[in-house]
Parts: sequence; C-alpha cells; structure tokens
Amino acid sequence: MTKRVLFLCTGNSARSQMAEAFLRHYAADEFEAHSAGLEPKGIHPLTVQVMREIGLDLSGQYSKSVTEYLGKMHFGYLVTLCSDAEERCPSVFPSVGQRIHWAFEDPAAFAGSAEARLDKFRQVRDQIDSQIRAWLEAQGLRYHRGSPRRWLEEAVQNEDVAQLLDDLQDKVLALGDQVESILIRSADLLQRPDPEGLERLEEEGRRARQMRLAIEMRCLALIAAQKCRDGSERSPAVMIEIAYDLELISEHARQIGRADYVVLDRCFGDSLKSIHHLVEVVRSMLRQATWATALRDEAVAQAVLARAAATEPLYERVQQELRALVKHRLRFVNQTIHLAHSVNQLGQVTEKIVSICSWIVFEIQGGTHVASNV
Repeated sequence: MTKRVLFLCTGNSARSQMAEAFLRHYAADEFEAHSAGLEPKGIHPLTVQVMREIGLDLSGQYSKSVTEYLGKMHFGYLVTLCSDAEERCPSVFPSVGQRIHWAFEDPAAFAGSAEARLDKFRQVRDQIDSQIRAWLEAQGLRYHRGSPRRWLEEAVQNEDVAQLLDDLQDKVLALGDQVESILIRSADLLQRPDPEGLERLEEEGRRARQMRLAIEMRCLALIAAQKCRDGSERSPAVMIEIAYDLELISEHARQIGRADYVVLDRCFGDSLKSIHHLVEVVRSMLRQATWATALRDEAVAQAVLARAAATEPLYERVQQELRALVKHRLRFVNQTIHLAHSVNQLGQVTEKIVSICSWIVFEIQGGTHVASNV
C-alpha cells in the first residue's frame, strides 16, 4: 500500500513542487506525493524550466493551499522544506504519521541577474534531488539513480534495454492503477457528488497525464537505443499508443464523475445499480488489459476482447432502463440525460480497453490492428 507524503513550504512555487515531482518520479509505486503552501503563489516559471532541463514535466502539478489537505487526508509523512513552514505549521497536524524538516533556501527570493537566479534554482533543485534519493536509500528502497534524464541517457548509451523495459513495465502498471482509481472515484461521485472529491479527481487526471508522458519518454529512449527490432521485444510505438489510450480512459472516466446536481429520487435506484455493475465489469477489464500490456500476454488480451464484446447486452439493458424513465417521468429528464452521458463515457472507456488489447495482439502477432466491435 502506498503512503502519502505532503511537502510543505511557504508559497508552493518552487521547493515543494520540486520535491513532489522527484518523489513521484523515483518512487511512485511506494509513495503518493503531494505538495502545498501556507500562502500559495503559483508555480514559478523557473521551477518549470529547471525541472524540464532534467526531463520532468510539471504540467500535471499546480499550486495548492495546505487547507486543502489539513484534516482531510491521512499522510504517512509531512515534510516541511523551509523554516517558515516549520514554525507556522500547526504543531499537531491532523492525520499525519511522521513529521520531517528539510531546510532549503528559497530560490524565488534570491536577488541577482537572470543567469544567477537560474543557477540558484538549479542549485536548490539538485539539493532537493539528492535529499529525496538519500531519504529513499535510508529506507532501503530501490529507485533509478541519477536525475530522470541522466539515467535514461545512461541506459541508452549502455544499450541497457532490460533496464528500460523493467522500468517501462512498472510505469505502465502504475498508470493502469491510477486510471482504475479515477474510474472508481468517478463512479462514487456519480451517486454522491462532492466538490472536494471532484477536485481530487481532476488532480488524479493531471497525474495520469504526467505518468503517460513518462512512459512516452521511456519509449523514445528505447527507440534511441535502436533495439526492439523484431517480435521478441517490445514495440515502443505500440507502447506509446497504449499509454495514450490509458490517458484517454482517464478523461472519459472523469466525465462520469463531473455531476452538478444530486440524484435523490428512488426511481434511479435500479439504473444506478446497473451502472455500478457495469463499472465493476469495465474496471476488471481495465486491470486485465493493464497486466496484459505490462506482461505482453496475448491470451489475457484476447480474453479481454471477448469480455468486451459480451458487455453489449449490459449497455443495452441500462439504456433501456433510462429510456423507460424518460418516457414515464419527464420531470427527471435532465438527470436521466446525465446518466445516459455517463453510460456513453463508460462505453468510450470500453472501446479504449479494446484498443489497448488489440495493440497487444498486433505487437505479438505482427498483424493488423484488431478493429473495435464494441
């Protein structure tokens, strides 16, 4: 089970954003990284620039207030990154297992020429990078040494395809888990709309995009290594397509949870039960498709394709229930239309799962990409 870590500084513009990105890169399978500020100011442009220099894209992150987390989520660790945050943060932070303080200079407060300021951001970035890796080592956790881009370049230069493939497999499994979590949260929001839950849903979506970009970077590294030339190895191009399909699944899943009203009438009970049953079926297929991708298992992929074709009666039954509601209870037409939209989004998710499994079969057989029958 992953532990949540909250990095806290004053503005959530530089230090805590860097720490969040580094921990997510190095140990996403062990920790769920978050960051916040006492007085959030937005991510500093130089923070984005210096992190991009080493291959980390911060487009999935944004500046947040600590009040978004205070007492609302349990964190295994709270890490303060400046003396101001350490002094002003409540001595007893609700739902925190362990509190840690790492002091780093605020690069945004540094005064100097443009070049000197950029160097200061790089200096603090590298200090935080070293601290995160030292902390992981102290816990005996395995991670990719060096900065993200450096280890990728080293693996390419050494033609260490096994290392790249192992990391790619881990990243695909992590993205699959993230997308599955989005689907589950969306199904819950469909029945019990919650503004805070919706905000977390959007954050999970941004994280899924960042994970997809990380997979893409590894696939490009495989191409650069000039390997994977025959059917015995992974096809980087196919993996990029699969990662993109997973990101699209997360978007369709988030659409399900974006409700702007509460469905209270009992007449929707049977339809909601049918939709949740359908969600569970689709969730199971998604998990199978993720594992089939990571393990390059054609048999599992073919089984998912068969299951997907068998979901057609389930979709038809839900649509019939919704049509009957509209026919006999016109005053609930808006709610019914929303539920129909959610079912349509589930259908889109199923189509993308079919696409993923079809790409796996294509990669293994070297044949034609299987068309969707859903």
